[in-house]
Amino acid sequence: TLRRALPQPGAPEAVIRRNLAVAYLETGLLEDAEREAQTVLRLDPEDVASVLTLGKTYVRLGRSGDAQRMW
Repeated sequence: TLRRALPQPGAPEAVIRRNLAVAYLETGLLEDAEREAQTVLRLDPEDVASVLTLGKTYVRLGRSGDAQRMW
């Protein structure tokens, strides 16, 4: 999985998962990107990068209503 491609010893879980969500989004693994971004937002509801990543993911999934709620 892409999880192994993002080694960051000692990094907070939210940072690792944020980077993983972006990697999934960039490679077209949209459901995985959604899951990871949502996990980050449960860990840190004010993580702006994950809000944007989740919004972009929703756009790519054709879920414009969900994307609008993110922005």
